[in-house]
Amino acid sequence: MRSLLSELNKYRKSLKEKGIEKIKKEKIERYSKRYDEIIEEGYKENKKIKSKYIRQDEQKLLNRLKKYKENHLKFLYDFNVPFDNNLAERDLRNFKIKLKVSGRFNSMEGMKVYSNIRSIIVTLKKQGKNFYELINNIYKNIPVSI
Repeated sequence: MRSLLSELNKYRKSLKEKGIEKIKKEKIERYSKRYDEIIEEGYKENKKIKSKYIRQDEQKLLNRLKKYKENHLKFLYDFNVPFDNNLAERDLRNFKIKLKVSGRFNSMEGMKVYSNIRSIIVTLKKQGKNFYELINNIYKNIPVSI
């Protein structure tokens, strides 16, 4: 499955580089069929596993792959949808690090303040603005337009 999805991502990237914004329906159907075949192969292989616990975990994964197939292949239908969610994961990483370092937030209010500040910083970074300068302007009572 990993190699199929990686191949699809490379194919999509090559199309985007050429200025093509859509994959032909026939190709999508062929890729979708291959996705289903891999899942069916997974179910067959899963039956051969002796360990009940490993078999159950793999069964759950296969079920999720089958159930959310449309979500997993969304990047093929809509080129605006990223292949991965690395950006969202990066945005959450600082929050998780804060929890690991301090163990917890002392209050719900503190968590809200931290979340708001992180949200502002991340938004300014994504917009390509210098957040140090803008935050400094806030403290100097200089109006800030985002």
